[in-house]
Amino acid sequence: MALGLGVWLTFIFMPGWADLFPQQLAGLIGAFTGMVFGSLAPQYIANQQDEVVHYQGSKTE
Repeated sequence: MALGLGVWLTFIFMPGWADLFPQQLAGLIGAFTGMVFGSLAPQYIANQQDEVVHYQGSKTE
């Protein structure tokens, strides 16, 4: 969503860009791209967290 908002605002404030491509469509494409990459990124980024330490007497089920 942040990418879509950023692209949309960029198109609003850049004078000639809105004439070449619709601002709302550019924002929608940016938001969609950000959501797709954001949902697929965890598959390619390694887990950086350590394993959970279980102490004696706690349930580990």
